[in-house]
Amino acid sequence: MDQNAVNLFSKNWISAFDSDPLRCPIYISIRKGIIPNGIEAYLPLFFEKTSNLFDYLPSNISVLITEDIHKISTQYWNEINSRYETFGSDITRPILRPEQLFISPTEILTSIKAIKPLDCGKARTEYLDKTLPGFEEKENIDKTLAAIETFISKEQTKVPDTKFLFCVESPGRREVLMNMLQKINIYPREISSWSEFVISEDQYSIVVSDISDGMNLFSKKQIIFSESDIFGEQVHQRRLRENNDTFKHNFFRDLSELKLDEPVVHLEYGIGLYKGLQTLSINNIESEFITLMYAEESKIYLPVSSINFNLPFINLISACL
Repeated sequence: MDQNAVNLFSKNWISAFDSDPLRCPIYISIRKGIIPNGIEAYLPLFFEKTSNLFDYLPSNISVLITEDIHKISTQYWNEINSRYETFGSDITRPILRPEQLFISPTEILTSIKAIKPLDCGKARTEYLDKTLPGFEEKENIDKTLAAIETFISKEQTKVPDTKFLFCVESPGRREVLMNMLQKINIYPREISSWSEFVISEDQYSIVVSDISDGMNLFSKKQIIFSESDIFGEQVHQRRLRENNDTFKHNFFRDLSELKLDEPVVHLEYGIGLYKGLQTLSINNIESEFITLMYAEESKIYLPVSSINFNLPFINLISACL
């Protein structure tokens, strides 16, 4: 923050507010060259003109609309105005009007329309209109696969060159889904990014991604499946980690049932072979570790106290392999 920025801030502050600036701690701090907490709420005062997100987007960008943008933006806009009405009367800490600091719903819609957003809809058509059974309901896995196969077959009949992308939350889930899809003769290629999918000529791809909702990009002949689209209620791995007490209880119960060389799934490393428990000394402290072996006999040692297994998949993986 240089002197020019301070001078411009002072000028704009006096123009924006009717109150005495010398009674405002934020104004006084900036004049002294001190940056106070919350100064980001006064960002426009440091510039002659500010830019927004749409000013930085390239001209050839594609915008995907999956929700009611007008409804959501209006809701936030009303909350912003409500806060302004509540706190805007403090003459010692005046706040900028909403239109000075935020983009209004009208501006958002106008900017989006100028980009010509893609006509896309959720991929929850046909069988996806209803909740599908998840992995934990093992007796219904075949029904899940049959539903996926039927849906894809119908889409391929309508548009033969449609491409399908399966999105999962971790490498371990990717291995599980790939094993499942093999039962209906679908062998997706592993990719690492959206751009790789776009240029790929493969009909089926799979990627580790945080996408939570699938969509059918009609104009692009692309269908994206998230885990929640396929397995019904979405399972977030981070929730499993957060629910540590319940997780540990299930872990020790299932660990006792494991046999040597049985395949198990680790959330980060994927499928490995269980090689039993081993006591290791780290910094002169002995702890118990689980040993997993992967390709080329490489091993990882996982402390029992902080294990991250996706245990509901253990029996399923054994069956698949």
